[in-house]
Amino acid sequence: MSSSNLLFAAAALLALFFISAAEATVPVSWLPFKNLKAPKVTAIAQFAVKEYNKFHPDRPPLTLVSIDSGEYLKADGENYHLYITAADRYGPGKYQTFVFEYPAGNWDLTSFVRMDRG
Repeated sequence: MSSSNLLFAAAALLALFFISAAEATVPVSWLPFKNLKAPKVTAIAQFAVKEYNKFHPDRPPLTLVSIDSGEYLKADGENYHLYITAADRYGPGKYQTFVFEYPAGNWDLTSFVRMDRG
């Protein structure tokens, strides 16, 4: 291999190293949704309630009342964190939900917790 080819290969490897190092130091942070009434945000909240009902058939079913706040995080897919109000036959309650969206586009409910009970 000639010295110019070795120099080129070394420069390419060095560039890849610095690009990888720069990507590794990018801070990851949650970003607020700009529009809580956006169709995707509504669909995520409805999915969370539907999945909760599916996994808790012994409890009164919940219906989505409102999306109170939310944020998202991009990392090997997207994480969605929503605070919602949902109601059953006894009345409304405040819930915190986490939904993960895989790169293929399917969703998974990872957490659904009532927040307004002691």
